[in-house]
Amino acid sequence: MNIPTLPELSQRLGKLDPNAKAQWGKMNLAQMLVHCRIPMETGLGLREVEKPSANFARRWLLFPLLMKLPWPKGKAQTHPEFNVVKADLPVRSVAEEASDLAAKMKLFMEGKFEPRKHAIFGKLSLGQWTDLQRKHLDHHFRQFGI
Repeated sequence: MNIPTLPELSQRLGKLDPNAKAQWGKMNLAQMLVHCRIPMETGLGLREVEKPSANFARRWLLFPLLMKLPWPKGKAQTHPEFNVVKADLPVRSVAEEASDLAAKMKLFMEGKFEPRKHAIFGKLSLGQWTDLQRKHLDHHFRQFGI
C-alpha cells in the first residue's frame, strides 16, 4: 500500500472543501481535523496522554499490521483521548482547525523533534511516527473526499 508523503497530504489539506461531508463514521469535518491533530501534538510533545494504553502486543503485533493493511472505514477504535466525540474535545471552525493541523504537519515534515511515546503503541521512532501519521491523515482525508 502506497502512503502519500506529508507534502502531498499538505496539498490535499489545502484543497479542503469546508462543506465536505463524511463518507463514513461519526465525526464532522472540524472534528476529524481535531482528531488528526491530537496524535501529532502527542508525538511532538505538545500534549500529554493521561491514560496511555500501550503494550507489547499493540506495539509488536498490531502496529505492523496497521501499517500493512488497509484501514477499515468506521470500524477501528481509537484511544479514548483521541475520540473527539466521546471525549467532548473543543472544536473550532473548520478554517481554524485546518490551519492548526497544517502547522503540526509542517513540524512533522521538518522532523526536528524527539518523538514522545505513542498512546497506543508506546515507543516509536520518528520514521514510524511519521509513517503512522501519514497513513492516519490519508485515511481521514479520504473519509471527507480530499
